[in-house]
Amino acid sequence: MPSAPKCKPALKMHKCTHPGCTMDCASPSSLVVHMRKHTGEKPLGCIVCDYKCAYPSSMTRHMRKHTGILYSCEFCDYTSPNTCELMMHRRKHTKEKPHKCTVCEKAFSTKKEMKSHVMYNHTDRDSVEYKEYVGKKNACCRAKYASDNEFRARCLMRNALNHTLAMKGVQRAGRTLEIVGCTWAELVAHLNKNPHGYFLGQKGITIDHIRCIASFILFNGPIQQRECNNFNNLQLMPKKENNIKGSDYNAEEYAKSTAGKAIALLIPVWKKEFPTNVNFCEDSDSDDEEEDQEEE
Repeated sequence: MPSAPKCKPALKMHKCTHPGCTMDCASPSSLVVHMRKHTGEKPLGCIVCDYKCAYPSSMTRHMRKHTGILYSCEFCDYTSPNTCELMMHRRKHTKEKPHKCTVCEKAFSTKKEMKSHVMYNHTDRDSVEYKEYVGKKNACCRAKYASDNEFRARCLMRNALNHTLAMKGVQRAGRTLEIVGCTWAELVAHLNKNPHGYFLGQKGITIDHIRCIASFILFNGPIQQRECNNFNNLQLMPKKENNIKGSDYNAEEYAKSTAGKAIALLIPVWKKEFPTNVNFCEDSDSDDEEEDQEEE
């Protein structure tokens, strides 16, 4: 009995017209979806929340957050609605780095990390490719910073932490999230829960350290850095008040405050984790940075 004829692969006749892009698509609809990569258009909106995206696959993954369909890591309690996110998370346990730079052979966990490495380390800064990559990345960051409170909190905290430690010539004693002591969503909720009605992203409102940074000996190790930057020691304050606040610190008053009491309970745990109070950890952009999971 003769076998059924094999289907011929569709010819990719529809070419992308964006400068520098060599993508060919099999249909006009595929080309429309592909062009969103260049235009930044996000026409697909979630029916439950304000989330918007460019690709149907991204919306499918997002909807799992509402439906409660989650995939679990076999090594820890991490769960995700996205199998790709879970796969990349597993690599933190397995230390797998399948993507290698063809120039210096440095290995990476994700293609995105490798591409970023190639662009910033092996690409001519004056090339069209480099300028387009950096321009697109900066545009995405600006849009996300304006609309995503968790992303804004992470940027503000990471920049403030790096700036403070750099001024004092101190090495970071852990990841930003470890030092803050909670998730970014929990930090946003904590900051927005205040009697003044301030909220993160409000014009003229900044993140302030309740007990001033100057009162901590940050070079002494991870305990002081965690005590200083723990979410319990953070609050929202008008920028003008923050600028004139000064560095006065009353140890007795702080110990009686809500922040002082909360951190006092955490210090014994930190001392068990870091008995010598000197244990520095090199920070990693790839671990601290949230991966953008949208794909074409």
